[in-house]
Amino acid sequence: MSEYLLYIENGKNYLVDTGSPFSIHYGSSQMGNTIGKLYPGMLEELTENLKIEVTGLIGTDQLMMARWHFNPENSKLSRLSDEFDLSGYKAYLLGQHLTLPVIEVKANGESHKLIIDTCSTLNYLKGNLLSGEVVSTVEDYHPMLGNFTTHGHTYSLEAFEKKSEVLFYDIPQMMEMTLGSQIQGILGCGFMSSFEWVIDLDKQTWWMKI
Repeated sequence: MSEYLLYIENGKNYLVDTGSPFSIHYGSSQMGNTIGKLYPGMLEELTENLKIEVTGLIGTDQLMMARWHFNPENSKLSRLSDEFDLSGYKAYLLGQHLTLPVIEVKANGESHKLIIDTCSTLNYLKGNLLSGEVVSTVEDYHPMLGNFTTHGHTYSLEAFEKKSEVLFYDIPQMMEMTLGSQIQGILGCGFMSSFEWVIDLDKQTWWMKI
């Protein structure tokens, strides 16, 4: 299981972030170039926090340009051609929030719409939706927020017809404000990296290996 998703190209590490609408130092992104100028130390901070050199960040603007395949056996992400055989996969139509992929899940039997964020090490729910005792307290990091402390609760999760017991953490207020009223939280990389899948964000489709 991976805590974050990397794409390696020409020996360089690019952080794959389905929770970001823009890319930095990968492809052409006006917003990414602006963010890079406003926050020139972002990649250095990511490198320090992840303990691996990060050359750039690939957001949904560049992810939409191709299909991508994830292999959980080696945590490898690769580009695909349209001719890739998808007969052993099941397709799921995604929702969208600010160009970010959204999937409806069940957490302890309750339906919630979550952004799939491959750059998030944790799963998050809005604070007013969390229940049960706190079983974990950790420090997480967000480029725009820095380090922060959050508290985890045990949940049974069903997403893409896959079931798992996971922890959901309380989402920081600043992050919660960006979700709006229709999105309840974030589905992180830990859950997604447990399975083999293909994404085509241009067609808003996520295929899970059967």
